[in-house]
Amino acid sequence: MAVGLGQIRGVKQNVNPYIVDKEALKTELRETYKDILITIEGINEDAFYKNNKEKWSAAQNMAHLTLSAKVLSRALKAPKIALAFRFGLNSKKQRSLDWIRETYNNATFPAVTGFEPRMSSETSMVFEKEQFIKYHESIIASLDQWSEWQLSLFKLPQLVLGKLSVREMNLFFSFHIEHHHKAIKLALD
Repeated sequence: MAVGLGQIRGVKQNVNPYIVDKEALKTELRETYKDILITIEGINEDAFYKNNKEKWSAAQNMAHLTLSAKVLSRALKAPKIALAFRFGLNSKKQRSLDWIRETYNNATFPAVTGFEPRMSSETSMVFEKEQFIKYHESIIASLDQWSEWQLSLFKLPQLVLGKLSVREMNLFFSFHIEHHHKAIKLALD
């Protein structure tokens, strides 16, 4: 039985907490990325780009999420047979959001991931927001091309967590947005 993310977080205990249905994934992805837009609403460009030498600025966090969303969106649009040949098929039980959070939070990250923010000197807050929305909405729209069973069967690689089912990857992505939302709030303080 498939459930929504709210149910995974403890609202409903009599269902399998490892299976989150596609509509719940889409809703959670949209809500988490829009939370970031609400956080940066009304701030000026200086605050958006203000960089603490040790931590990314709000702009850099958003650029990182946009790059990640662009890559995931492209993967979700790839022919499924190509994904199966490249990454294999999932035969494992679906892992929970709690597993994803715990594993990611306890991981050691490589020094260079390829997902560092890439920003042009001609960038603007408006442009960064447009790109952020465009690629996150592209992920959500791409999920319509996936059936529930395909979300659990096909795998995609995640740098820190290894190969995840497409369903798990989207759970991770929602968590990843929340993770960087916290960093954005800190950057704006």
